Amino acid sequence: MFNNKTRLCLLLIFILTIPSIGYGQSVNFEDGFEDGDFTENPTWTGDDSLYTVTLEEENHLLQLDGNEGDNPAYLSVPSTSITGSWEFYIKLDFSPSSGNRADIFLISDIPDLTGPVNGYALRAGENGSGDVFHIVRYDNGSEEETILSGTTDISSGGAFRIKVSRTAGGVWTLEVAEGYDGIVSPEGGSGTDINYTTSSYFGVRSTYTSTRSDKFFFDFKIDLPPFAIRKTEVTDNTVDVTFNRPYDQATIQTTDFFINNEIGSPVSINHTDSVTVTLNYNNDLPSDEYILTVDNISDLNGETIANSADSFIVFGDFNPRNIIINEFVYDPPSDFSEYIEIKNRSNKYLSLQNWVVEDESGAATISNEELVLEPNEFMVLSSDTTTLFNTFGNQPYVQVWSLPALNNAGDAIKLLTAEGEIADSLYYTSIWG
Repeated sequence: MFNNKTRLCLLLIFILTIPSIGYGQSVNFEDGFEDGDFTENPTWTGDDSLYTVTLEEENHLLQLDGNEGDNPAYLSVPSTSITGSWEFYIKLDFSPSSGNRADIFLISDIPDLTGPVNGYALRAGENGSGDVFHIVRYDNGSEEETILSGTTDISSGGAFRIKVSRTAGGVWTLEVAEGYDGIVSPEGGSGTDINYTTSSYFGVRSTYTSTRSDKFFFDFKIDLPPFAIRKTEVTDNTVDVTFNRPYDQATIQTTDFFINNEIGSPVSINHTDSVTVTLNYNNDLPSDEYILTVDNISDLNGETIANSADSFIVFGDFNPRNIIINEFVYDPPSDFSEYIEIKNRSNKYLSLQNWVVEDESGAATISNEELVLEPNEFMVLSSDTTTLFNTFGNQPYVQVWSLPALNNAGDAIKLLTAEGEIADSLYYTSIWG
């Protein structure tokens, strides 16, 4: 039907109209504001007194600070890119509307984004409950046409990672994820507009009311934290490994995981969810402290973990007399403090989370968090560990603020497990000295 030359031409036309493999998918513009400034490297201009750079969880963000300034407020920076992709982060700590909205100008012919702009912008904010992201075309400063609409509901605001792409043929696509480190997914199909084929500026414009004047946040460079293990949890012969973001299942095999102390690699793997892998072993892991090493696993962005390690403890089951009250002071000198010393007599790691120490007048929880008592180790409980440190130096002290005061004439001391079982107890009298 077609000769070879015709087939080749049709194939090239088809390829160039597919956003994922078409012209230039490199990120067009990036500024992460890591220098804490937006006046150089690169230089943003516009309403520079109405924006500031703030730090949020070690990430620098451009923040609107427009309480007494012009509305809308804008900043722009030179940019000539018209094809490829733009990837950025936007956080709106309010419910957007037509009066409180953000416009990211991907392509603009002039620096003043409040003026007669010709170009394209991502719009975030409209009236109604069906608020989504839109890619729109501006003609002479007016919003002329909606090229593409997303599907993610932003009517309540929130934080989003966004990627907008455009081919040389004017085909636009939109990808959105919730949160800074979310994995973007395509939405809204594609739209075509090729009215403008040159650009001079990139920028952001914030339309706001006084109550929303400090609730716009932007980042134009995605600096994801390293792909890493977030936590490791053990139940009998299974180990759940949770990563800090979704992983690529195709990159995972049993030999990518290794646990020391003669445990080795798992016999099989289950993909529990998008961020958790379950490692299956033939036998229960004995109580011990371990190091899990993970290698050659990639996230959905293609970032690979290289010899990442995570330490974890497998706690043993408590049995009677595993932990004893080893020593106590109930009537200390004036420069001393009361304490209760306990000892783990077993070869198991034991957790004292939610354990209780009590006397005849009161009780106190030793720790609401995980607290490890290692095999054959001691632990000193006191309401005044500073005095003990000044006297004895560094020891395994645990500050128990509401530790009951021991009666000098005689008292009972009880050590209770999280389930209320008596681990050890005694009754002393004043003749003990």
